[in-house]
Amino acid sequence: MWMTIPVNTKHDSLVNTVRIDNSQNWAMKHKKSIQINYTKSEFLRDHENFFNALYAQQFDLLVDINVEIIRYLMKQLDINTKTIFSSELHVEGTGSDRILNICKSLDADFYLSGQFGRNYLNFEDFKNNGIDVKFQDYIHPAYKQCYDPFIPNMSIIDLLFNEGKNSTNILRMNKQSSS
Repeated sequence: MWMTIPVNTKHDSLVNTVRIDNSQNWAMKHKKSIQINYTKSEFLRDHENFFNALYAQQFDLLVDINVEIIRYLMKQLDINTKTIFSSELHVEGTGSDRILNICKSLDADFYLSGQFGRNYLNFEDFKNNGIDVKFQDYIHPAYKQCYDPFIPNMSIIDLLFNEGKNSTNILRMNKQSSS
C-alpha cells in the first residue's frame, strides 16, 4: 500500500514551504492502514505510541512531519549522523547546481548519490570543483515479514515492525558498494 500525504503546492516549491492539505483525513487513513497491515507484526507495539501521537497532531508543513519521523527513525536505528537542513546553508541553485553548492559549502570531496543521480548530475562541474561523485548500489536485505513471499523495498517501518531492535544489525550487515 502506498501512503501519501496530500499537499497544496506548486511544482517548483521549496521542500520546507510545502503545505499539507489537512482538509483530507489522511492521518486517520495512515493510522488505520498501519494497524491493519501490521497487526500480526511482532514489534508494532514498540512503535505504536509514537505513531498514535504523530497522527494525533496536525502539521501544517510537510517538512515538520517528515523531520519528526526521520528523527524517530534515526533514534530507533541508532543513527547518530549530524543532520543539516540545506536551508541553513543559504546556497543557491536548483538540481545539480544546488547539490554542488551544498557540497562546496560543506567542503565535501565526494558526493554519494543514488542511481538516479546519473540522470541529472553534471559530473564535469563536480570534477572541476574537486568533488568525486560515487553511486550507491543498494543490495536489499531479506528479513522476516508478516506475510509470504518476501516483498523488498517496503518502508523502513516494515523492517522495524517485523525485526525490532535487530533492524539496525540487518541494515549494517547488508553489503553495499559504491562506484
